[in-house]
Amino acid sequence: MFAWIALFSSAFAIAPLEVRVDPDVTSVKLVCGSDSWESKPHDGVATFDRAPDNCQVLVTRPAGQINGPGIYTCTGGTCVYQDTPHRPVSNAPGRLNVVFTGAYDTQWLELKCDGGFRERVDITENAGTFDGVPSGECTLLFKGATPAQYRPVTTGTYKCRLTGITAVCDPFKP
Repeated sequence: MFAWIALFSSAFAIAPLEVRVDPDVTSVKLVCGSDSWESKPHDGVATFDRAPDNCQVLVTRPAGQINGPGIYTCTGGTCVYQDTPHRPVSNAPGRLNVVFTGAYDTQWLELKCDGGFRERVDITENAGTFDGVPSGECTLLFKGATPAQYRPVTTGTYKCRLTGITAVCDPFKP
């Protein structure tokens, strides 16, 4: 009888449920009614210490990579940037709007223009706005962390992204 108990015990030392998955799967979750269990696969096999009935199997796999705030579409292992949510901005005479795309560590913006105009603004909801900007070319400085600048800017709206210490800005219509 003890041999049977030893045999019975060793049979249950192995997980009663194995779910074989693709090598890129990073997590397997069983959802069984109001209960759920999760397992990290090793060598393409996720193991569970129970084998409940009527479960939905959910798998997690990498869908791509993002670089900062924004709206992305991720399909087929690639994420494509679509847009960055930002506070509403509008063009007006003497106004310069800067909308950030991608990752940034800038805390405020500074605008320096010919003739001595100089102003700083905070970035709120991924955007900064300067009013009272004179006509002519100005230099936009990114301040508070990674120093960067972009020139020339004039009134209007620009979408800007930082790549290292380089600022790249493109005009756009809000």
